[in-house]
Amino acid sequence: LRDLRGFHSIDRDLYRILVKDLERDRTQSLYTMALWLWLERREFCRLVTKILPLPPSLINELADEALICLRCLDPRIPPLESSNEIPLTQGLITNREISLPYFLQNRSTGLQQIEAIVTGVCIPAFSDVAESTTARSNESCSKESDRTMFATFSKGYPVTENEVREFFNIRYGDCIYSLSMQPVDEGQQPLYATIVFQRVSFIHAILNGARKAKFTINGKHVWMRKFIPKTNSSSSSSSS
Repeated sequence: LRDLRGFHSIDRDLYRILVKDLERDRTQSLYTMALWLWLERREFCRLVTKILPLPPSLINELADEALICLRCLDPRIPPLESSNEIPLTQGLITNREISLPYFLQNRSTGLQQIEAIVTGVCIPAFSDVAESTTARSNESCSKESDRTMFATFSKGYPVTENEVREFFNIRYGDCIYSLSMQPVDEGQQPLYATIVFQRVSFIHAILNGARKAKFTINGKHVWMRKFIPKTNSSSSSSSS
């Protein structure tokens, strides 16, 4: 079970957003996640990785579209007339065409396959998330270092705080909790900054599995890595 939850850590982050941040129905959210995983298995790009760093408002709308897709897969529900009711999902999937008729065409087996993902993957992988969201939220708030990244800038190419904020907010939505530039004397250039993000999932999206990430902000290079807090080394006392 631990291995399964570890393998689906990013999926768990997204499920946590659905049920905690957006306060969506837990069971519906299991099926929403199962739908996105089902689409990934059918080679419709890495949906969860694309959805995770989006602003909560967009994630909420994508979840609403997922419910529309699920209704199209359910043979007990009459088909929807419009085929253009999932614009955000269509915009997110760039490697293949997708529309509501695709789900209607997969009514015979699609819902069964999704239910198998719910029971075989989502329930065991996410079952502890909903119950522990409050405790985990308190823990994450107390551990800012888990949500903090260290940014470094090139000497001679000054980057302002506003430039950093604007870059990441445009790229990942409302993601920055706080940002502290290196304190310097007037006229000097800050060479680093610490950025606390709203959620750990933003760091996963920025690093994308790497130890460091390089960005170009208005033609100036910025390197990002996970913040590692300094620990006080304890010296051993000698007995006399």
